[in-house]
Amino acid sequence: MLKADLIVYSIDKEDLIRKRYTNFERILKVLQNAGKNSREKLMITFDGYDNDDREIYLIPEVREFVTYFYDKCNYLFYNT
Repeated sequence: MLKADLIVYSIDKEDLIRKRYTNFERILKVLQNAGKNSREKLMITFDGYDNDDREIYLIPEVREFVTYFYDKCNYLFYNT
């Protein structure tokens, strides 16, 4: 059972650029194993873009990350 109220997971800019997603995939595995208990438990942030004037959804490596995980597990991005 997942006992955390919220998991805030920060993905580093360098990991995004190099497409190193394995640590995030481990977090997803834990959430998948928790099933419905993991609903609304994950907040994803992107570290290293504080001085970037673009909106987060306009940054190519962030878009690639979201597309990759949407294709892999689209239930991750649901709307409540």
